[in-house]
Amino acid sequence: MDFTRNQLMKTVLITGASGNLGKAVCKQFLSDGYQVIAIIGQNNPLEDLFQSKHLDIHSVDLRSEMEVNQLSDELCARYKKIDVAVFLAGGFAAGNIKNSGKQQMDDMYKLNFETAYFFSRQLFLHMEKNNGGYMFFVGSRPAIDAASAVSMLPYALSKSLVIKLAEIYNAAGKKKNIIAHVLIPSVIDTPENRKSNPKADFTKWVAPEKIAQSILFACSEPGSVIREGVFKLYGDS
Repeated sequence: MDFTRNQLMKTVLITGASGNLGKAVCKQFLSDGYQVIAIIGQNNPLEDLFQSKHLDIHSVDLRSEMEVNQLSDELCARYKKIDVAVFLAGGFAAGNIKNSGKQQMDDMYKLNFETAYFFSRQLFLHMEKNNGGYMFFVGSRPAIDAASAVSMLPYALSKSLVIKLAEIYNAAGKKKNIIAHVLIPSVIDTPENRKSNPKADFTKWVAPEKIAQSILFACSEPGSVIREGVFKLYGDS
């Protein structure tokens, strides 16, 4: 679908855009007529998967506050108003109380919290000046369920910080029309997850495309009545 960019065309920024979920979210917003700013990591190609003049791809180390600040300044100046920001970058590692020391905690903190905080902070300040916007963060089931967090302690704690960050943005942005939502998926149906769990019932997992549709709905006109959403996207698992 081809759209001519104009003042009515909305803009979405997506981090982690080269991942399975990121690709699905990019496709969903492109098909709905958005200008998409796709943020990818180094050596994560995306250009060959999409053919759209409304896809703007940038590579940055999301754990570098300096790099993120420079890129966000450039993008905010170029696009004037970024309406939606979807922060999907992050990662997982197992670890229980016994084997989770400072290094394991630091790794998960940087990978899940810093990658969300540095860019979202800049986008929050941008949205404050531009009559609001939507922000979406990815939490996790272990972050809200202590029993399932026992074997993935650093991961669960880092994701719990992301959830708290969204709550703080909602409190700070309430009068500025800034809305932050949290996505809490169960197992996402990806080739990697199928390979690591070959005996699982894949039909019970949640498809990336379904998550992408949920995000788009939440920032649509019908979904605009939702505030401080915590979307438990569990499928049948």
